[in-house]
Amino acid sequence: MKENSPLVSVFLPYYNDQKTIYNCVKSILRQSYTNFELILFNHCSTDKSEEIVRKFKDDRIIYKNGSRNLGAGSGMNLQQNLIYMHGKYIKLFCADDMLEKTYLEEMVHFMECNKQFDFAFSEMNYIDIKGSKIETDWGKQHKYFSVKNNSEQTLLIFFKGYSQLPFPSSIIKRSALDKISLNKTYIMLFDVSLWVELLIEGYKVGYLNRHLVRYRCSSSQLSSIHNQELAARRGYFELSNQLEQFYAIRSLTFIKKYCCTQISKKLTNKDEVFFPLAIALFYLNQGDSNFFADTHDLRRISGYNKIVSFMENDHLRKAVESKFGFYIDTFRDCYSRTPFKHINETKDINISHTSIIKNIFIRKKILNKSTKSLAILEICYIIIYKIFRIPYKIYNALPQKNKNGKNKKFTV
Repeated sequence: MKENSPLVSVFLPYYNDQKTIYNCVKSILRQSYTNFELILFNHCSTDKSEEIVRKFKDDRIIYKNGSRNLGAGSGMNLQQNLIYMHGKYIKLFCADDMLEKTYLEEMVHFMECNKQFDFAFSEMNYIDIKGSKIETDWGKQHKYFSVKNNSEQTLLIFFKGYSQLPFPSSIIKRSALDKISLNKTYIMLFDVSLWVELLIEGYKVGYLNRHLVRYRCSSSQLSSIHNQELAARRGYFELSNQLEQFYAIRSLTFIKKYCCTQISKKLTNKDEVFFPLAIALFYLNQGDSNFFADTHDLRRISGYNKIVSFMENDHLRKAVESKFGFYIDTFRDCYSRTPFKHINETKDINISHTSIIKNIFIRKKILNKSTKSLAILEICYIIIYKIFRIPYKIYNALPQKNKNGKNKKFTV
């Protein structure tokens, strides 16, 4: 390691992780890259976790304690501890995972040799509760992770509802982290909000195809199949708010390319105030055929509410009418023909968002050992899902008519 190698701040929050915290901290302290500080943040553990970490005698460790348990995924934990971090790079980590010995060395080298990247990720291997390697890795379970070093495509994948970036393998420039807003309330989608915020603000993402993290799957995780209902409920409401984040997209190229509506086609660089409207219209009427995740209704509601805010503003409404010929009755007619499935039962809330469940199928294989039956169920689910969505797509494809029976001139 060079003498002028940059300092890395490793942030490790923990809560009742006595079964895994020792090996996790040990994997950090044995790094081949030695110029780092380790912030161990205990948010009110009631087991022996703190007792275990206090046994490590290393000058690079900074011990901190929180006053409340806000959850390991809370952005407030990071917000409160940034003042103790002095590194050029910030390494966020989880107390049940482990770093390979060369993680910091290879990731810092990657970032230093590729100055265009502001945050980056490595590949990860799965391990079980005992630390044994499982015959799969992050890339195989998240096919969209193969979109390497392409920030626009990465943002698009998030925009379409799929979370593919592995939090435990991340490293971020402190300079980028200081210039964005951190969500302080999410517990399931904090990492998604962080990556999306960075991408929307124009920061670039990189990918190193090296397996440098061991990612543990266990029944104690909030994202585990055993906690699916709780995770899904939390994730559902967080996502309903997180969708607002995308209205901040200011890339005309992105909106014209991926939000194909009559309004988006007429936008110019001088029309930035109307960019959120184009995104909202896309949410409202184009979700079924364009989104990966089963969260179309949330997007429709979000799009509806955003357009209402435009229509309620006299100045914006008149500007939209004048420039695009989009009136209140046009909007009303638009949402009147939008397919919608009302969510009123618990089973409907169990949405298959990857950032919420972290791939339920792989956990079922690990925890329940029912690979063959799972494969059959998985196939049946896909077939049924596709069959029942066909009517919606046929409906959307039909020409919509006004009260007088004529086809509408304005479509979104």
